[in-house]
Amino acid sequence: MRTPQEIQQMQDGVVGELLELRRRVKEQEQMLNRPAVRGEWEKTEGFDEYGGGRYVEWTCSVCFSKAKGGWAVRDKHIDEPPCWNYCPNCGADMREES
Repeated sequence: MRTPQEIQQMQDGVVGELLELRRRVKEQEQMLNRPAVRGEWEKTEGFDEYGGGRYVEWTCSVCFSKAKGGWAVRDKHIDEPPCWNYCPNCGADMREES
């Protein structure tokens, strides 16, 4: 049989966990209700001085990080923006508005 102090400690622990869960749910709701940050993939192209080949870089318009991936290696895909819906660095929404 448990003592009244043990029961009280168990109840306090459960209440504390519920309060923490409630705080986390509210935090998630606030994040979901924030307006989405929209960005675009900006294209920069030129010619490599050393190799003489054409290059294309895609940069996030929000955080200016360069997209990395294998699409620029294949010439048939070099002019297509990255296929990501979100910037992997800052999370900006890169989908076209409909």
